[in-house]
Amino acid sequence: MCTVHTRKQKRNFGFFDPQIYVVEDVFKQKFTTRNYYRWEMIEDNDIKIQINEYHKLLEDIKVENIIFPDEFVSKLMIEKLLSSWTDYKQQLKHKHKKMSLQDLITHIIVEDTNR
Repeated sequence: MCTVHTRKQKRNFGFFDPQIYVVEDVFKQKFTTRNYYRWEMIEDNDIKIQINEYHKLLEDIKVENIIFPDEFVSKLMIEKLLSSWTDYKQQLKHKHKKMSLQDLITHIIVEDTNR
């Protein structure tokens, strides 16, 4: 004998519980966002590799449907620059022209090659 479960019965038996998926999504979003905020550059690593890591974190955030304004992403990138780049960070912070993330990355790579 085959039984057919209604949606209400399926919820009671745990077959279909939309709250479980919502909770999992929220935890995944929190985890991804926390990784993004905690990410830091390290003096010993190549700057290009670290910029790629930053891009990967941004892609993870996009996958989770979290949207940050471009200006926020660029400003956070400036803040995450190495401590040895303090003068350069100050210079970027006081620029009045808004820079896209791509422009900022290009600017940082040029600065790195000049060091």
